[in-house]
Amino acid sequence: MKTVDLKALHDEIADWSAKAISNYGTPAVYLFGSLIHKDGAQFIDSSDIDLVVVIPTMGDAIERHRWLESFFEMKEELELALFRLLKRSGNEPSVSIVAVTELEIASDVHKDGHREFFSANTFRDLSTGKDQVGMPGVATHTVDRFVASGLAFAQKIRNEFFAVSANRTLRLADYDGDDPLPKPIMRAAAMAAKATGKATGPGAEHDVQEGLDLLTNVLYDRRDDNPGYLNLQDLVSVRRRARGARKAIEPTHQLLLGEMIFDLVSAVAELPSKGDDGGASRPRDGDRSEGETDRSRCGKDEASEGGADSGPTAEANGTAKAGDGVTALTKKPKETSRAVATYTSSTALFAERFAAAFPGVRGTSWHTEPDDIAERLRVLLAEPLSFAGGGTPIWWWRGGNLQIESFRKLSDGLFLMNVEELKIVKLAAVAGSTYQRHFVYVETAAMEPTGLYEARMKDRAAQLRQDGYDYEEYGLYRGETPVSRAHYDDGAMMIDGRIVDIYPETELRIRYTTPYNFVIAANGSPINNKKFDKPLERTLNLALNHGDDAWLDKLKQSVEALPLRDMPHS
Repeated sequence: MKTVDLKALHDEIADWSAKAISNYGTPAVYLFGSLIHKDGAQFIDSSDIDLVVVIPTMGDAIERHRWLESFFEMKEELELALFRLLKRSGNEPSVSIVAVTELEIASDVHKDGHREFFSANTFRDLSTGKDQVGMPGVATHTVDRFVASGLAFAQKIRNEFFAVSANRTLRLADYDGDDPLPKPIMRAAAMAAKATGKATGPGAEHDVQEGLDLLTNVLYDRRDDNPGYLNLQDLVSVRRRARGARKAIEPTHQLLLGEMIFDLVSAVAELPSKGDDGGASRPRDGDRSEGETDRSRCGKDEASEGGADSGPTAEANGTAKAGDGVTALTKKPKETSRAVATYTSSTALFAERFAAAFPGVRGTSWHTEPDDIAERLRVLLAEPLSFAGGGTPIWWWRGGNLQIESFRKLSDGLFLMNVEELKIVKLAAVAGSTYQRHFVYVETAAMEPTGLYEARMKDRAAQLRQDGYDYEEYGLYRGETPVSRAHYDDGAMMIDGRIVDIYPETELRIRYTTPYNFVIAANGSPINNKKFDKPLERTLNLALNHGDDAWLDKLKQSVEALPLRDMPHS
């Protein structure tokens, strides 16, 4: 392992930041991650350098796109300078840039759906050299889940666009598949269509055709505004079988499409003006919820809303929506309590919990008895799970990922993890060669549908083909009455002829109506590796479709081969 000259590294980054501010007008550049955690004690020669670059306020997608393309040269310059300083291979980027707007910071929306990323992490303002927990102006605004998905997607495309190495290897590649546009872009556009009221009905937010049509129409409408729109409109039209020479969707095109999606969703999520109380924004057309990404959370698609309401509180006369002559009921985010205790690292804490829950395990241990499962999980996921200043050290992983903030037993065999209802039937405790590689496999049985979304049942086969499982999102009013996700998001419904504010007494729930599985590990686990997201998802889908357990040995071998992480609280 090479010795890293931390002072020289900090000086180089500070000089680059000053140039970015003076030459490109970025309001601020922040450093975070292992380079500043514990004064860089965990930073090694292979560690990433993590930066947040704030994008100047601009008018539209074309202006931001032009700025981002220009700033690309700055990223190349930094990679080259660090290549010389760190003497690394030039094939992989040394720096990860998260480029964000004021809206994304105010809404605390992260590209991978990490909750409280901009409010709970420590950031160093490179213009002042001062560290602070949370960014200025963070978490002052609330957006619904569809808007959050659009913001997160644009942020992710920027991050991939800037992932260029010293030898100019690009991570965001040309797309020339059979579809007119990459599916992730069409899915994100479908979310934007839902957010803006262009697409309605159960499951519309998943319909890639809705997303493709929306982008095509916007490009057609804007083709005379700027040559960038015209060129992209011609490209997409030919890929939709118009006459012409079919060409690939280049990284710069994907970047512009991401910024167009940003424009679409930000139009219904304007920041409050100065002097406003910073309360929750009320998006139009009734599509509301907390700001969550990728199926309201990391890396997962959104569950569909809508469907017939049922039960004693079913609304007879339609959902109350802002703009329908009904006063919008302002929702305040529900508070999440955090323990005052701290921990040294997530992997150390998880190893302690693992040893307590599965004493004596040195390989793999299977558990299928309900009482045994409940006892093991009681110990593994005991409070506290959230820590003041320290985040959430234990996460669950299935391609997309999410921290575990709460866990409790609802009844025999049924558990509530965050908002997920889990009918757990099988556990496998897997002890790694080192404590950082421990993980727990969890498998659940299918639960009965709520009955709220009968109209969506015909789309279930498509959902299974896409993800390997199916689920429903709904609200539980007063602990016993299921209400549709649309009613939960609106926070109101018609009961006995009156519009009632149900939000304070309604909990969000997610129910898996097919078998489902995931793994639990430390936030600092090697599993926390975006290159491993897809392989992990494929392996877990394989596990659901095969009776033998040979896949688990392959999964364990894959985790053993992953590099250890070097991150705060790892």
